[in-house]
Amino acid sequence: MKNLVTILLIGLSLNSFCQEEKIVFSDKYLNYERPFTKVTLIDERVSVNLGYVQKGGFNRITPVVYDGDFTESFKKFYTTGQSQNPRKEIAIILYELFMNERGQGMNGRIKIGLRAFENVNEDSYKEIFVIDSVFEYGGLDVTHKLIAKLSENLCTIGKFICEGRNNISTDKTYTLEQLNNLDSLEKMEIPAFSTDFMKPGIYYSYKQFKLNEPDTASVYIDTSEKQIRVFRMKKGKPRSELPCETVYAVCDGKILCKATTIGYYRLRKEGTDYYYEGKTSFSTSNDNTEVAAAAVMFGLVGALAAAASTPSNGATDLFLYKINYRKGNSIPIKPIFKKKKPEQ
Repeated sequence: MKNLVTILLIGLSLNSFCQEEKIVFSDKYLNYERPFTKVTLIDERVSVNLGYVQKGGFNRITPVVYDGDFTESFKKFYTTGQSQNPRKEIAIILYELFMNERGQGMNGRIKIGLRAFENVNEDSYKEIFVIDSVFEYGGLDVTHKLIAKLSENLCTIGKFICEGRNNISTDKTYTLEQLNNLDSLEKMEIPAFSTDFMKPGIYYSYKQFKLNEPDTASVYIDTSEKQIRVFRMKKGKPRSELPCETVYAVCDGKILCKATTIGYYRLRKEGTDYYYEGKTSFSTSNDNTEVAAAAVMFGLVGALAAAASTPSNGATDLFLYKINYRKGNSIPIKPIFKKKKPEQ
């Protein structure tokens, strides 16, 4: 019995040291020409953490942090400071760079969302590349696999951009000042983000949501239980239940809810952004029309991952999420640990 207690104490002690998982970007895959003379990184990530992994015998949820100067290290994917075939300056807007594990730590995902703009004339930048994709991995030691694959994936994207693989067709240009405020400029043109009132009805897709043009069928949102339930209205009464997997969002005129493959969660608007607390996958928008073109480009079999399952080890996959105004997917900000109510 004494030995068992000792083992448990050692395990708890080791687990308490899993405060952070520090990583660096590997130079292993920087074997391509990086021709840009200057790189400007506009970091729009909602969290400075690179995600969360499970560490220790008790699968303690641990933040992943970058061990170094993130901005300068990120620029190395696009420039060496000198090149035989130099190109003009490039600006990168980084929206998402996030990893997490789910279940018992056997599966993990990396989400990367960024846009690249090349300088074409003085203070004039043209968009040349965009990616919003999820990379999925599995294995016994998925934590180390995620960390290793992060650098490899960033190098693959960097190589595509450096080789001039343009997946954007537009002649529109921006100044560097506009790029620094691009999300605000673009939200002004999206009804859902520029209005204070979302119309009641069923939003079957993110496209309907961002245009604030729902199916006008009336819904009843039942918040009397822990899990929100939604019903279609017929002759003034709630009738058939609306499966959360079939819609993007719902609104009854007062309450606005985000639908996920796990369930419905209240959406709240703060400023020009929408947030919710829930259990879901950050990889899906519940809208198959929003699959990123880059996912096809990289041949990703599981570009849209299944929703995260609830772990049985006491950990949490309850997160604070922000809606990606460009694609409609859920961007994780931080895990939420609910305090247990004291037993009576």
